[in-house]
Amino acid sequence: MFGGIAFMVDDKMVASVSKRGLLLRVGKEGQEAALRDPRAKRLEMRPGRVMSGYVRIASEELSAAELRRWLDVGLKAVRALKEDKAAPARSRRASTSRPAGRSKP
Repeated sequence: MFGGIAFMVDDKMVASVSKRGLLLRVGKEGQEAALRDPRAKRLEMRPGRVMSGYVRIASEELSAAELRRWLDVGLKAVRALKEDKAAPARSRRASTSRPAGRSKP
C-alpha cells in the first residue's frame, strides 16, 4: 500500500520504510509535535490528500538514536490505539429494534 516494508505491532502499522524515507504513525494527537521536527512532513498519499496521524521523515543522515526515538513515537501511537479499543464503545445505533411494519421471515 505504501510502497515499502511495513513494521507492525498487534496488526497495526508502526512504520514503513522505502526509498522516500520513513513513514511513521504518530496518531492524530501526536502529529503537531512530530511536525515540529524540520525533517517531518505531512503524509500525502496523493497531492492534496493528507493522511492525518502519519508523517514522513526524511531519512538522510538519520542517526540510530533518532531512528529509535521516532520508532518509540510510533509504538506509543499504536499502544494508544489499543488503549482506546479497551474502552467501552458507544453504540452508533439509536435503536436495535426492527422498523415498524417489518417482520422476520
